[in-house]
Amino acid sequence: MEDPSGATVVAEHCELRSGTLDDPWLHVEALSLHAAAALARGDLAASREHLSNAGQLHVLSPDLATATHQAMLAAQLALLTGGFARAVEEADRAVELADRRGDLELRFQARAIACLVHGDLGMRDARRRTEEALALSRRLGPWEESQARINTSVLLMLDGALEAAEIEVTRALRTLEALRDRHPISLAAAYGTRADIRLAAGQPEAALSDAETCCQIVGQRDEPNPYTLAEARRVYLEALIAVGRLDAALASGYETLDWLGNRAPQSQRKIMSKLAEALRQSGRLAEAYEMLSNASTLQRLEFRELAGQLHDQADEDWLTGARNRRFLAHRLALCTITETPVGLVFVDLDRFKSINDAFGHHVGDEVLARVAALLRAEQDDPEQVIRTGGDEFLLLLTGPQADEAHARAEKARSAISGYDWSKLHPRLAVTVSAGAVSSNGSSDPGTLLQIASDGLNAAKRGGRDRVGAISATRVENHGLARQ
Repeated sequence: MEDPSGATVVAEHCELRSGTLDDPWLHVEALSLHAAAALARGDLAASREHLSNAGQLHVLSPDLATATHQAMLAAQLALLTGGFARAVEEADRAVELADRRGDLELRFQARAIACLVHGDLGMRDARRRTEEALALSRRLGPWEESQARINTSVLLMLDGALEAAEIEVTRALRTLEALRDRHPISLAAAYGTRADIRLAAGQPEAALSDAETCCQIVGQRDEPNPYTLAEARRVYLEALIAVGRLDAALASGYETLDWLGNRAPQSQRKIMSKLAEALRQSGRLAEAYEMLSNASTLQRLEFRELAGQLHDQADEDWLTGARNRRFLAHRLALCTITETPVGLVFVDLDRFKSINDAFGHHVGDEVLARVAALLRAEQDDPEQVIRTGGDEFLLLLTGPQADEAHARAEKARSAISGYDWSKLHPRLAVTVSAGAVSSNGSSDPGTLLQIASDGLNAAKRGGRDRVGAISATRVENHGLARQ
């Protein structure tokens, strides 16, 4: 994104209009644009929050293009925060969604992100994604082709084909120079890439010239992306070191670190590591030790942030965004200790295997995600929705809400059966069966789960698309409130 400030203004306008027009699709688009703009500014926390909110609302007006953009953003966020497996999953999902949408530009954009993710992680699939993106770019325009050639040049550099890599990136540069006013950040990226290639080829003076141009272009921005600036400065200081100007590299490095503050810790650590190695090789061991110590501190902060993300992910189902069994076990244990009233609703998709068989697993996955979103939309707290496995969900109601289990079950069933599933496929219809139970806090979780499960089974036997009844005798024997 070349103009994150302008994009933020557009997003705010769309958000205001969506409220006036009561248009959920426009609201989702506004949140997605907010997320993209925040990512371009380097504000990962804000980007993640906007993206999460957009994902929860997307079910109200599903659109493959919007889902593709969200997957691309999620892939970039995961890559920048060390969630590499998630980055690959989201990048591949973006390609699949874009192909289903069939829009040429969207298919190219998704593959460009996949090239970034697969290439950065050194995956074997990177070459195929890069070739696909280049083929698509030729059908779009000069800017798209220049982006594909930059990606190709990076891959060639990693393979050691430095001469071919420089040819590709130079072709991209010739195109982007003509588009300088419209795409300055793309131009800066091309110069930075050629600087890296020339460093690898043992051409430090030429690399320094490219690196200086890269930094000059990025520095002209009123609001430079911290990751873009850090990468530009990283290649610049490497070129300075390569031509023997260590003190100038140190000055540039310290200036960059001071500007970044607590942003872009991964990029900061790269800069520190490069400077520390140069100091060590020049015999300035005390300074090298101090630099490495600072880099280690940053790494610990990265690990702490990543640990927090992993904790969230450990409690979250990656496909649907719902909570998982681990989260359920902790919450039920807490309710037992505090004798908090609990209501449980088991929700199970009817004949889900037939959906996968008839329409494919990609449609099945989308059905699961949208069912989860519909369930969240009906609850006061998104954490009340738990995916217990496969095509089964559970609503966890605590405190005063425990007595609402049966009403919530019926509301969930109605919302899912009443949803327009033809948006996913013209012949698709989805219903659920449910079983509900509540207690005053004195019953053990295992008993509650079993009775709710029995209610679900009763709904299945009764013809599906209904809430199962629990016999009065069974409820009274366990001291539970009848549903």
